[in-house]
Amino acid sequence: MKIKYLLVIAVLLVATRSFCNTPADTVRLTLTEVIALAKANSIAAKQAISEKETKYWEWRLFRSNYQPQLSLSGNLPGYSKTTTQVLQPDGSILFQQIHNDNSTLTLDFSQSITATGGTVYGTTELQRFTDFDRDNVLYNGVPYAIGYSQPLFQYNSLKWDKKI
Repeated sequence: MKIKYLLVIAVLLVATRSFCNTPADTVRLTLTEVIALAKANSIAAKQAISEKETKYWEWRLFRSNYQPQLSLSGNLPGYSKTTTQVLQPDGSILFQQIHNDNSTLTLDFSQSITATGGTVYGTTELQRFTDFDRDNVLYNGVPYAIGYSQPLFQYNSLKWDKKI
């Protein structure tokens, strides 16, 4: 019986000792540390950080207007299965099914010219047409096309944005 009491007392001592060793809720700070925490966590500081990030992305957008642009577009797959009416030589109408795939892939690049407001561009394109009803495959392509586009009598936004 004595051993049970001793065991309970020992467990209570260990438990109270572990609760007593927990750190207090208070933190000791110097005046400069309090001022630094207040500056870092203030609404004005968070607003300044947000505004800085917004301005950074606006600057990146501004710079991207003067960089070469590259785009890849396409219609893969361009599968189509429809029924259409076909006028016959005797004046009657016959409905025929059309079952095909018309896929295209285009690669474009362009570079704006700040001084003139024009754009130098290039493109290449590949098209594949598959007629499933007649087992026919056709290819069409533009190996390359290069050109220059110059708007006449228009406002040159690139030139003025750079001045601003």
